[in-house]
Amino acid sequence: MKGALMKLEVRLSKSADYLIPRNDLIESVKNELIRLGLKNNAEVNISFVDEKTMVGIAELYLNEKNKVHNVLSFPSTEVKAPFEYPEGVSQLGDIVICYKKAVEESRLEGVAIKKKLIDLATHGARHLMGKHHK
Repeated sequence: MKGALMKLEVRLSKSADYLIPRNDLIESVKNELIRLGLKNNAEVNISFVDEKTMVGIAELYLNEKNKVHNVLSFPSTEVKAPFEYPEGVSQLGDIVICYKKAVEESRLEGVAIKKKLIDLATHGARHLMGKHHK
């Protein structure tokens, strides 16, 4: 996008009154997407859910029973019939984070919950950009 500022929107939602480092998390995800080469206008949705919801998502989309993931990413490119977004705006996809699992892992790892949530969100962003585990 020569001469124009890229518009990158990160939307957050949560299913409970979770303490989310909103501004730092959004800025970190934006920076990660740009670092990975994002050049066009884009939107990303990040949802913070409870364990029950995460189990349901894993069962519905991954055919896994009673599995609580810390983060799952759903790139829009993997959807069979994606919605056509306005010209110039890409819907990169959705990131879902299990808040309680993130809290548990942050305690076990001895890191602040803020750092853990940002790490999980940027990890999810890498998946939306096609970067996968080895």
